[in-house]
Amino acid sequence: MEAALRQLLSCVDSGRRDAASAALVRLQHACRAAAETGCAAAVEVPGERSLDRLLRHLSLAGGSARATKADFNTSLTANRALLILLNVRAVADAFLTEGRVAALVDTLEALDGGEEGGSGGREGISELRLWLLTANLAAAALHLGLQRNGPTGGDVDGGGGPINPAQLALAGVIARPAAVRVLVRAAHTQLSSELSAGDLLSPLEQAFLAAAFLRERATPAPHDTPSGPSSCAADLFAAARAAWQGADANWLCEALPPLLAMRLEEARQRQGTGPGGEALEPHAALFVALHLCAVVGPLSRALSLHAAAMRAVAACICRSGDIRLARSSLVILTGALDAWPWGHEGAGTALAACCQPDTLGELLRTAALRGTRGGSGVAAGTPANQEMFPTVTDGGCAAQLLASIAAHEALSTRPSSIAAVPATAAAAVASLRNWLEVDGAQMAYGNMPRLHQVCVMVLSVVAGGGADGDAWAATLLRLGARQLLMRAAAELGPRAPEWSAAASAALYAVTHAAHASHQQQQQQPAQGGTTSGLEEGEEEQGAVAALVDAGVYAVPQLLLLAALRPGWRSWLIQEPDILELLSAVAAAPDQGEYSHKALRTLCLLAAGAAPSERLPNFARAVLEVCNERPADVWAGVPELDSDGGAVEEVLGCLAGCHEAGSSVGERAALALTQLRIGKLGLVQPPSQQQQQQQEEEEQDVQQQQQQHQPRPQPQQHQQEDKPSMQQAPNTGHAGAMRTARPHSACAVCGRTAREGAKLRRCAGCGRVTGTRYCSQECCRTDWVVRGHRAVCEAARRGQEP
Repeated sequence: MEAALRQLLSCVDSGRRDAASAALVRLQHACRAAAETGCAAAVEVPGERSLDRLLRHLSLAGGSARATKADFNTSLTANRALLILLNVRAVADAFLTEGRVAALVDTLEALDGGEEGGSGGREGISELRLWLLTANLAAAALHLGLQRNGPTGGDVDGGGGPINPAQLALAGVIARPAAVRVLVRAAHTQLSSELSAGDLLSPLEQAFLAAAFLRERATPAPHDTPSGPSSCAADLFAAARAAWQGADANWLCEALPPLLAMRLEEARQRQGTGPGGEALEPHAALFVALHLCAVVGPLSRALSLHAAAMRAVAACICRSGDIRLARSSLVILTGALDAWPWGHEGAGTALAACCQPDTLGELLRTAALRGTRGGSGVAAGTPANQEMFPTVTDGGCAAQLLASIAAHEALSTRPSSIAAVPATAAAAVASLRNWLEVDGAQMAYGNMPRLHQVCVMVLSVVAGGGADGDAWAATLLRLGARQLLMRAAAELGPRAPEWSAAASAALYAVTHAAHASHQQQQQQPAQGGTTSGLEEGEEEQGAVAALVDAGVYAVPQLLLLAALRPGWRSWLIQEPDILELLSAVAAAPDQGEYSHKALRTLCLLAAGAAPSERLPNFARAVLEVCNERPADVWAGVPELDSDGGAVEEVLGCLAGCHEAGSSVGERAALALTQLRIGKLGLVQPPSQQQQQQQEEEEQDVQQQQQQHQPRPQPQQHQQEDKPSMQQAPNTGHAGAMRTARPHSACAVCGRTAREGAKLRRCAGCGRVTGTRYCSQECCRTDWVVRGHRAVCEAARRGQEP
């Protein structure tokens, strides 16, 4: 092999083309024989001098902007020799060192900016140079990928070989805009010419794969040194984000969207006419676009504005399509929509592409995949070859995309495309049911964000759909969505109050829409309704209580309800504790964006209780903007100064307005008084009491153990100064309250410590009332259903000076 390579290089140097062809055949036979031996130790690997000499010939076509056709022919022969040598694993490992891979990248990067102003025949030479040098790097990248994962794509656990300096050199391409520009130009050239050298985007694909692999391995082992490759790997994506700025980012935003559209359209036209391997071309294009969006900030917006690219990407999500294409398309489309605030006009192009019936149908089917243990893995019933079928992770991505679609359509006042697709209500209910699959006694944590996305979709479709939303809500209730949403709010509440707020708001929207529809059909007020109407009213109250439980996290959901459903504002402001919650958050100086959203929500709800001419000027401005375009209110228009003064104006208007009703007026007056004396604040909900209860539980156990030990009299008096569950029963009114319900039993189910119950004191009033619970579920039941909130508030007011 060494002799064959030397002979070939000598023929190239002397310009003997015929002899070079014969030497190339000889090299091919030698490499084939070496590959068939199966023993790496028996392979004759060319020496370093011969390999360096080959690299110099490979670089001739890119060494100068004045390279001639003869230089290209020389490099073409060297390119063929490289492809032959890389088929022998031992030779490939010897050639692909860190220095040679870096030299290939440097040669490619040297072409950037050197092709401008070409004329005549030199334009053809430019295309050939792009093709050849990109093909060199593509061949090297392919072998480096095999080094990383092995011939079959790596181990099941995601393992592979150790971190390789040559892989690190290849991964560094993502942070070199000049090299990426050449690769993108080469891919453009390939589409407009008859040159065929595989996928010219594959070097960039392999670079991102290597960077991701190195990032996974970046956590240093105990024996790693700070200067090792793993410490460098973690910075590759950060370095890429820092490098892609200004003109470089702008160039890519103009070049990549049309390339992606053309590549996907070409693959669609050739579908079924060539070998199955052709599907790798659209996969590489989608993969590269996906990862470039992660490092180039404005690229997602640029893609979202390109109609052809968005249509081509959305078309990859289809029932019989390649799941690899759908997987990347889900993330690209979600990023395109999330690049804009909900309801923004800029998202219209991407939204139109996502709302095709076939795409929506497949999204709903994928989102309804049954969850598995830990919220990960493949869907139930999926064959072992999971790479060819949607996984539970894909279902979560589909749910996130559906939530973005629904929210964008609702706030831009478009008819809901989701509600218009047949059987979408059944798919939504199936999604709720499947994501609520339990893992032991609790829902898997990995399913919680996916469940939250389904709740956001339900909330947006019902609240923003008008009459269609009411009909969709009625269908949801018939299919059992009410119980599922109640369970979702209960499951999410203790562990994720922010996500629980979306479930509670969705429950309120579905129940209220169905309740209003029922009243219209009955043509009678709610208090004279049937049993089902009373049940719906109770469910509304439970949803409102759960919303208030979520505290500040309920504010964005309340803003959505108030902005999307003007007719519900008069109902919302009458719901218990909603007015107080919004007033407290809006007046809080440390709640940031929540305070601004709370003030805008308070202005909208006030418009449902008082005539608009009675409202403060800023509240009327919020109402006018919302009536014209709800998305602007969601985005923070008009800008308001959220402080106690603005809240006082709104509360004062409601307190002095007879049209607001006695209940709303009295509550507004009370809230205004509390605000002025500094007493208006948020009552801590049960979901935020868990950590405090755990800490107090340890103290209670220690104190109970100390009760059976003799104590000095001063210590006993000191203990009586602080009322708690461990004090003697004869300590006044608090002790009398505790004797009514034994403090050793759960206040809801009655289980005792002797029965194995792990009792915790109520963090709000436990020191006064002695109330204890055996579980967070009992705590929430007492708080939401049995009215324990009033006891906590009374206890708090009783302790205030």
